Amino acid sequence: MTLDEIIEGFQSVDIDTRLELLLDYSKQLPAIGERYQAERDAGLHRVVECMSPVFLWMERIEGKDGGGGGDGDGIHIIADVAEEAPTVTGILAVLVYAFAEKSV
Repeated sequence: MTLDEIIEGFQSVDIDTRLELLLDYSKQLPAIGERYQAERDAGLHRVVECMSPVFLWMERIEGKDGGGGGDGDGIHIIADVAEEAPTVTGILAVLVYAFAEKSV
């Protein structure tokens, strides 16, 4: 899914449906792996300015053509957000899907 497709999806619906769409994205945020759980539990990668517990990792994928038309590096975003923050989770899920393995 491209960023343009995500934007189009939000723009094509009314304001109330946008919130529902954002909450749908929140349910699609991939679970983090064991390594990330251990780092989260150790307090690493926390976004300190957020009121809700948010943890964010960005990793370079070397030599990955992320759909950008070249053979450059790609990016992988991993995020973990507290269950009690579904809108923040939705926003991060949008970022994860919009920028999944794009060339950097």
